[in-house]
Amino acid sequence: PFDLAIIDPPGDQAGSFKAERDWPKIVKRLPELLTPGGEIIAAVSAPELGRAFLRRQ
Repeated sequence: PFDLAIIDPPGDQAGSFKAERDWPKIVKRLPELLTPGGEIIAAVSAPELGRAFLRRQ
């Protein structure tokens, strides 16, 4: 497990990654990747999505 996870996937990569569809999948896996108390730095490279989107995840 990691103490820190930095997540910065592309906003849209020719159908292979769609932020709105795939972010929840990434967030769901974080508990198994982080140590207890681990921290996350996340960037959303999709202008149409913002902080509110991340908070909902």
